[in-house]
Amino acid sequence: LFQRAEWRALERAYGLRFASRRTMDPSLLYQAVTAREVDVIGAYSCDGRIASHGLVVLADDRRAIPPYDAVILARPGLEAERPRVVRVLTALGGALTPQAMRELNARVDGGESARAVAASFLARRLASGASAR
Repeated sequence: LFQRAEWRALERAYGLRFASRRTMDPSLLYQAVTAREVDVIGAYSCDGRIASHGLVVLADDRRAIPPYDAVILARPGLEAERPRVVRVLTALGGALTPQAMRELNARVDGGESARAVAASFLARRLASGASAR
């Protein structure tokens, strides 16, 4: 983990020097930081456990880590065959912010099905007037 380019970039950009480093199973990271066994963990910014553990995503104002934004890719011909699908997907542009994804992921972590969470998000998004025209 600490050999990854992201960690090296963070160390260079912010002058970080950790007294010690611990490698652990990813499933234990949130427990460890919540229990103050470690001070910092690497995580996905959209992970629902961030909010449920009362953690804060630190701003990377020096842009040490490149953004890993999701993109929608469609096969050639889909728009001609199913234009509504493309319109609805296009309407989602910018809707899935990291905060929105954390909230959706937290609901799935809490036991709701991913399908139900996605369906309710889409229904709210489309009902709020953000639907494709």
